[in-house]
Amino acid sequence: IEKSWAARTSILIAIGSKVRDDLVAAGIGRADKYRVFFPGLPTPKAITKVAAQSALGISTDTLDITFVGRLTQIKRPDRLLDVALECKARGLDLRFLVAGEGELFESSKVRCQREQLNVTFFGWRSDIDQIFAASDIAILTSDNEGIPLTLIQAAQAGLPIVATNVGSISDIVINESTGYLTASKASEMADAIEKLARDAQLRKIMGEAGRARASQYFSLERMLKDHADLYRSL
Repeated sequence: IEKSWAARTSILIAIGSKVRDDLVAAGIGRADKYRVFFPGLPTPKAITKVAAQSALGISTDTLDITFVGRLTQIKRPDRLLDVALECKARGLDLRFLVAGEGELFESSKVRCQREQLNVTFFGWRSDIDQIFAASDIAILTSDNEGIPLTLIQAAQAGLPIVATNVGSISDIVINESTGYLTASKASEMADAIEKLARDAQLRKIMGEAGRARASQYFSLERMLKDHADLYRSL
């Protein structure tokens, strides 16, 4: 059905470069029909880290690595906990914050208790801006993604990002500039986190670069302009 409609359509919009490439490879439309329009998000409210941590009831004496997403198999919360375990083995003083639920929520909590991992589970939250404002690094451990809005929010908050190099995440995270794109091995993700954990200046530089990129490519104003310009051109 998608192939049939694509053949009759003047313009096709993909939400990411890799998404476009995958669709073309699957025979859904020609490459010259596609336009890549990134999602646009409103600018988050300005929240200080101290105020955000106080509102969440968490201490300020450790670095926070934050995961936001459904705790389902494709998001690989087990890999996230593998990373936490690897960081613990390296003697890194880190706390992992998890916002989200899903079918692996309870089993993930049980594993953290069993292995004594420093992970705080918030469950479903609507105050993601506040959670990222309280954080130092964002992480995503998925096996597959389109272009995750949570990473755009993390970039808007000025956080360096560590993520698996899947889907169109590379449109958000520029490797070694705004964060690190890694293979799916927990040890490689822990390597990236360790670099950031041990270097406050690196976190600041990457976070600011990510915020600037989010402002340029992922603002609500940019998305509206791209669509308006397309309709006018047609």
